Amino acid sequence: MIQLDKSKNVNTIYTYPDQLPGAIDNPSLDNRLQLTHVLDQNVSYVDLYLTNQPTRNNPGVIYELSGSGVPDAGGQYLYDLQEGIANIRYWGQTADLWTAATYTWGESGWITSDTIDSGVAFVSGSDDPAFNRYLSSNEDAYYTTYNQ
Repeated sequence: MIQLDKSKNVNTIYTYPDQLPGAIDNPSLDNRLQLTHVLDQNVSYVDLYLTNQPTRNNPGVIYELSGSGVPDAGGQYLYDLQEGIANIRYWGQTADLWTAATYTWGESGWITSDTIDSGVAFVSGSDDPAFNRYLSSNEDAYYTTYNQ
C-alpha cells in the first residue's frame, strides 16, 4: 500500500516491484502511476521521477511525485506502477500500423508501457462536497455530490 498526500509539495514512493524494473537496463525509461478511484472508477495518471538506480541485487525503486499531480478526491485507489517510453508519435518512426493507431499522430503520449507493480493506494485529498440545486416546474431537489 502506498500513501499520497495532496497537500505535500513532494510525495515519495519506495517499493519492491512485482516485476524487475526496466530501469535496471534502461535508466531513461519514463515512469507514471495510474490511479483508479475504487468508488467512481475515475482514472488519473501521475508522472513519477526515479531518484535511485535499481540493480538486479537491489531492485527497490524510489520515486518522487509532485503533490499537485495527486488527484483532488481522497480515498482508496487501485494503482498500477508503469514504466515505458513517452514520446511524440511521428509517422515513419513507429511500428504501429496506421489502422491500429488509436492516437493522433504528433500527439505526445505513451508509446509503450509495462506494469511493474500494482496494489492499493490511499490518497489524502479533498472530499469537499458540492451542493447542487435542480429546479423545474414540478420539482425542486438538492443533491450532494462528492469526488467530482
